Amino acid sequence: MLVRVASTDVSENTVSVEVKGFEFAPADRLLTHRGKLKTTQLDEKKSKVEAYALTPAWTPVENADYYEVKFDGQIYSTIREPRLRFDDLAPVTTYDFAVRAVNASGAGAWSNLSLATVKDPSSGPLRA
Repeated sequence: MLVRVASTDVSENTVSVEVKGFEFAPADRLLTHRGKLKTTQLDEKKSKVEAYALTPAWTPVENADYYEVKFDGQIYSTIREPRLRFDDLAPVTTYDFAVRAVNASGAGAWSNLSLATVKDPSSGPLRA
């Protein structure tokens, strides 16, 4: 919908629009699977460890529509792939993550994953 109004100073004048007969009822296209979800497991072979970034990867969970990752006090949601990259981290530091699968029946249990960044290869002594 496009609504055109004359130029006005919105800090001085109120602009409002009323739409009658409209109902917002989107189909849920994100949550399509049902059933109990298994706990995610760290996939060390697919996880990527760098000096300033980590990409934790986990084994895909059957019937999962997406995943959620808890890291540093935030929850990252609607992750469709079984991995997520985190940048701007400190070298040689262990980081903890929690991951769970989600579908139309609900969310699975959180599983805890830990990965550590490695030493910055450019921080060593310079060679002549």
